[in-house]
Amino acid sequence: NQQGQQQMGPNNQKFGPGGEGMGQQGQMGPSEEEMKKMDERRFQDMKRGLSQFSKGTTMMKRGVEKMRKKLAKCGVGIPVELDNALKATDDLVKKIQDAKTADELEDIIGDVEDVGMTMQEWGPRMGDLGRLCQMMRQGDRDMKRLERDVKRVEARVKANKKLNLTEILNTFKEEVAAIKGAFLGVVILAKTDASSALEKLEDEFYGGMDDVRNSQMAIETTINVTQGLRNAAREIKKIESQIKILQKKKIDTGEAEDLLATMKGQIAELQQLVKGKFDAEELIAIVEDAYATRQYLQEKMQELLGVNAYKPNIKADTRSNVNFELPDAFRRQEI
Repeated sequence: NQQGQQQMGPNNQKFGPGGEGMGQQGQMGPSEEEMKKMDERRFQDMKRGLSQFSKGTTMMKRGVEKMRKKLAKCGVGIPVELDNALKATDDLVKKIQDAKTADELEDIIGDVEDVGMTMQEWGPRMGDLGRLCQMMRQGDRDMKRLERDVKRVEARVKANKKLNLTEILNTFKEEVAAIKGAFLGVVILAKTDASSALEKLEDEFYGGMDDVRNSQMAIETTINVTQGLRNAAREIKKIESQIKILQKKKIDTGEAEDLLATMKGQIAELQQLVKGKFDAEELIAIVEDAYATRQYLQEKMQELLGVNAYKPNIKADTRSNVNFELPDAFRRQEI
């Protein structure tokens, strides 16, 4: 036979290149004993890996249970998917401990992965639950403060009957009612769905707070401005009288008159603005401009009059003076 050609031996065994040691089926593999050793190694490897899972779940459960008590005080519950995963760990850990073969461990690998992924997802997000808890406490305080503000603002509006603030007051109350409804929704969601509760709290409750505060500011600014307008009218008359006195003395009052005219225009604009629907920011801007003009006018009048025109001119009552003579024994002796 040529080199490399296989030869048949007794019992049809093959010899030659590629045929040494082959069994009756023409294949060579691990023995039964080797298979057992391989299975045992695989079992031990899986057991070690899953024991880490058991330790991790124990730590996770301990931390969650500790946090559960704190969260319960502000109405925040552990997310359902995390709660279910933690409940499933007891059965899985027992199966891991009781398993005798790698195949038994293989049967629970899928469940272990599902539980592990849930805990892996929520582990870094536990801080969000604490944040939601704190935000809900603050939200509750903010809501109570708003309810007090509604009563106070409503009372101020009723006390200023000359102002027609019914429309903007109703808008303010509707906005407060809307975010109150959002907060009540947060309270319900927080028990089972922390993520949605946090999103609703940020977007709908605190997201709507700007509109609420703008409406409140518009009402209170209008009332304050109206009161300020009455004071401004008296102040304008006083300045007009002072300018006339200065003019009789042949003092140049041109700059003061220009400032006074500007101030009158700003006051008139404010009076017209508060009669109808207005933007709070626009109102505040005009108020600030009018206040700045008033400051310049006061400084100019003080300069022209040579005194502080706004300081009360009250003389001391000399009848209240007391003469006190120090006894000679206490007088300082001249050296």
